[in-house]
Amino acid sequence: MKLSRDLDYSAYLYTCNKCRSCIHPETNPSKVICPAFLYRGFITFSGCGKLYTAQGLIEGKISIYGEEIGDVIYTCMNCHACVLNCPSALPIKEAIRDLRETFYEEGRRTKEMEKILKNFRKSGNPWGRNIKSEFPEEGDVEIFPGCSYLHLYPSTVKRFIEGLREKGISARIVTDECCGSPLLEIGAKKEFENRAEKLIEKFTQNTVYFMDPHCLWAMKTYSEEKGIGLELKSAIELLKSFPEKEGEVLYHDSCKLGRFLGLYELPREILKVRGFKIYEMELNRKNALCCGGNWGADDGLKRFLRKRNAEEIRNTEKDVVTSCPLCRSSLEKEKLKVFDIYEI
Repeated sequence: MKLSRDLDYSAYLYTCNKCRSCIHPETNPSKVICPAFLYRGFITFSGCGKLYTAQGLIEGKISIYGEEIGDVIYTCMNCHACVLNCPSALPIKEAIRDLRETFYEEGRRTKEMEKILKNFRKSGNPWGRNIKSEFPEEGDVEIFPGCSYLHLYPSTVKRFIEGLREKGISARIVTDECCGSPLLEIGAKKEFENRAEKLIEKFTQNTVYFMDPHCLWAMKTYSEEKGIGLELKSAIELLKSFPEKEGEVLYHDSCKLGRFLGLYELPREILKVRGFKIYEMELNRKNALCCGGNWGADDGLKRFLRKRNAEEIRNTEKDVVTSCPLCRSSLEKEKLKVFDIYEI
């Protein structure tokens, strides 16, 4: 069958040297960085496994209507650990999007997908409830908090804005549209693009700051693919002017902020400038283990990752800081006290 993105993966399969770098980091081969392989233990669920699955569909050896194909595609956090660690730079990222878009276009749905789509139909966001927040509509900088922050942690948004105001920075807050990043995650490309187009129309400045890295990734993806010339940045940059503090923290990498956006050092630099001593997770930066907080993935995989990360965090006896609302929410489900970089 023809897949959504019309790519032929057969040539790439011959350049895959079966090194398993998409599973084990080259610098620490005893560790597993692929959440799906760690959870299931089969190559099929790894990065290179996605290439074989995609080519199998193209050649008709696998059916998109098979009972287990959804499990193979969505027992994956789309964390891109495999993408960044592949020494041959194989098109794993493209295969993941191709598989998800094809699965969606063929009318297939997982339980998690159905839940997300139902909530969007109900309220225009993945949370299934109307999110109305009263924030400034005029200001020096334009900030998009994202519906995850507005739904889960509105007080964090409020404190961040107050902190900016104390430093003489007024902010225009855009709150009335969801960027549609969960739709992009599950493969609902057209629905995502409709959302992104509406959100772009809400922006009034050429530079827009995003609090949620999922939103920043989604809108950067849309802007780059459509040739839109906006400058989209992480709102973490605005924390540089915040007052100094003292303390010791364990930093947990966000997949979207780090591997997708390349902003590994920005949050660390902010914490250091503000006076914090930083401790690291055993696997960090491009090798960081996903916390299990992404949209669309298998629920069992997400629970497994939450518990795995929580165990390591508890053993460090350090306060953990993250820069993503979904990371924060995921770890809090394991009864951890999690600090947000916008509040600490």
